[in-house]
Amino acid sequence: MIRPLNPTYLPALLAPRSKLSPNEVHTRSDLGTLKLTASSSMSNFLKQWLSPSLRHTQRCWVWTEATGIQGLICIKKHRWSCTWTINHLLLSENAREDTCYNFLCMLGNYGREQEINKILLRLPSDSPLIEIAQQAGFSTYLREQLYQTNDNIKINRNAEKSRHYTIRPWETNDEYTIFRIYNQIFPAHIRAIEGMTFREWREVRGTLACYQWKRQFCCEREGSLTALFGIASEQEVGQFEMMMLPGEACAEILSHILTCFQSYHHMRCLVPECDGTQARTLKRYGFEPTMSYSVLTRSFTLPVKDASLVTT
Repeated sequence: MIRPLNPTYLPALLAPRSKLSPNEVHTRSDLGTLKLTASSSMSNFLKQWLSPSLRHTQRCWVWTEATGIQGLICIKKHRWSCTWTINHLLLSENAREDTCYNFLCMLGNYGREQEINKILLRLPSDSPLIEIAQQAGFSTYLREQLYQTNDNIKINRNAEKSRHYTIRPWETNDEYTIFRIYNQIFPAHIRAIEGMTFREWREVRGTLACYQWKRQFCCEREGSLTALFGIASEQEVGQFEMMMLPGEACAEILSHILTCFQSYHHMRCLVPECDGTQARTLKRYGFEPTMSYSVLTRSFTLPVKDASLVTT
């Protein structure tokens, strides 16, 4: 039976005999983590669930049976609560597929009741749960490739110095210009899911698709905004993403980004499959493709509450 999570379930979730899997879902905070364990997944979940600043953005459920807890699933609400992202999915060893299917069907029914627009889910591209998600009404709309390096990258600053770009911190009034850049980069079938309108785009992708970045910067050439990048760090890992107009000097922008991570031995960057220029530039700098991801969505057609005649 699926029930909302409450503190009484925590002892059973934390018990070694719970035998829950590591988090099946890969969020931006654990991309590239090859040694993710059930205990580290549960630790990450508890940090978020117990945080007063994060708790109001999450909803969690558990699957309980007489033999114990069979799974845990959590969603994170986006800024305007019209889109959910599944950020935790831990399943029992004995009933992985059944538990996953029932969780996702439950979320679909609940999401329709709450009148949300869509639910997003990121899984490794080789995950067997992709087929289960498709049976539950999800479909893949975006594929991403993670690029990583384990060695310090030697940068020739004299050769790669940004001669054509002015770098400055991102500002709120840049959003609409960034939305226009997004429209030139991403194919129509992706924009149809993430946002054909400015408001939809802000809900799902926003600035570089996440709000975790500690710092975000705009790149201007001759006074026009042409690119955006965000950077963050976690322990010894530097992480970044960038988005730029076709034809821009990707190597110059990347060179500037890498100067922010001179003390880091590990760096990673998530690249949408449609951005071949960025992928080729990362390879030139010594980054290697590692894990690939599929992003799935389940969209809902919301009923019109108050129909009215339109006069002409």
